[in-house]
Amino acid sequence: MLLSRRFGRLLPRLWHRRNFCKATEPKDSDAKRSQQLWDILVPERNWDFRSPFIPTMILAIAVLQYMISLKKVDVAERELEESKHLLEEKRARRAAQEAALEEKVA
Repeated sequence: MLLSRRFGRLLPRLWHRRNFCKATEPKDSDAKRSQQLWDILVPERNWDFRSPFIPTMILAIAVLQYMISLKKVDVAERELEESKHLLEEKRARRAAQEAALEEKVA
């Protein structure tokens, strides 16, 4: 019981000192490697206004916006043509119905 009290307090201190001296160098290198990996995988964190990717991204956004605006015009023209076609079909059906009614009456 007496030995466990003495060694119980002494052993964790010795173990900590021993491990602390050995572990400082690998932890630093591990931290550096982890930081390098993180910088590679998440590059946006390190971007600033001088980054070469920023003008590329702005150009890509502008091109995509231009393409979207062209597509909207095409879609609007197509919808206008479809509505005209449907209106003509509706008028033709109405004219056919009126002609059929006039034949029945006459």
